[in-house]
Amino acid sequence: LSKRENQNSSVDEKMSMNHSQFSVPKNTFGIAIDDSKIQRKLLAKLLDCVGIPHDRCTVVGDGRDEIMGFEDYVISFIERHPQDYFFLVVDENLDVLDDSSNHETVSGSIIVQNIRKRLPPDAEKRMVAIIRSANDSSSDIAIYISRAHGFIAKGPIKRDKVNETIAPIWLNRFPSTETITETGSEAGTERGSNLSNYDVSLPYDVSREMATINNAIESNLHVTNLDRFQGQMNNLKSNLLAIKSDASIIPIIGMINLILQNPASDVTERWYNIRNRVDGVLSCALHKNFRVPKNTHGIALDSSRIQRKLLSNFFLRIGIPDNRSTIVGEKRDEIMGFEDFVVNFS
Repeated sequence: LSKRENQNSSVDEKMSMNHSQFSVPKNTFGIAIDDSKIQRKLLAKLLDCVGIPHDRCTVVGDGRDEIMGFEDYVISFIERHPQDYFFLVVDENLDVLDDSSNHETVSGSIIVQNIRKRLPPDAEKRMVAIIRSANDSSSDIAIYISRAHGFIAKGPIKRDKVNETIAPIWLNRFPSTETITETGSEAGTERGSNLSNYDVSLPYDVSREMATINNAIESNLHVTNLDRFQGQMNNLKSNLLAIKSDASIIPIIGMINLILQNPASDVTERWYNIRNRVDGVLSCALHKNFRVPKNTHGIALDSSRIQRKLLSNFFLRIGIPDNRSTIVGEKRDEIMGFEDFVVNFS
């Protein structure tokens, strides 16, 4: 019995490893939609995490036309590519605004349901559609699953976590497809490396979003246009979860939910409390993800070989690549000539 348990454990570990390194087939297109600019950046990273190259990805949701036309766009696109697979990631609450500031919320899962009904059976069988939402109660998830093929919660985009969620959905839908399981760190390093700047920009994007909501509250938008205000608060909740999903964010999400449930009661006071807490989260995120501008050179001097190695790692951590860093101090000439070297270099 013990031997069998060990064998089962080994199989489970192998499956987990394969999921963390999962990639969809090479002939897969990725199509995603979200009304939030911040979330669209994250969706591009999510598609990259499952191995879909940039030239096979489409991420939309910027404006009424892209949201209202998404259903027709997807159906037409799939029918034009009869030999390919399709991976759809759809935001559940798509907020639509027109020029007159009228607000409408469109259900992403209903869009997916309509797409599946309208596609010919052979075309629908080549698609995996998942719903992405910050609303993840058991009843909500049950609705998403009834309309789409799966669900993924909004939060930080990390390759191993994304693939552990997506791989079982994909393999359940296409058990016989040839997926790609990469080993070693090279493939994982290459995938997603060009998207790391998205993580760095998130706190700045959320900070601008906070300023927009602050102006909206000061102009009584929560009274004059409640639907639009609630859409802004829902987006803020999703975007905060994308920056951080640990215990420190839970009280903030709770306070946002209280405003959403009862927007007529003490909104201004509650908002100031939220704003102060979010400022702390953003400050920590900015420091943690700090990177110097790309056109920065790093120059360092230390007589210790060990310290020179540490300085090299330090430059990499703040975003200075090896080909833009110079670390000296091994010889007398390097130390005595350092002043002139820096002056001439600049």
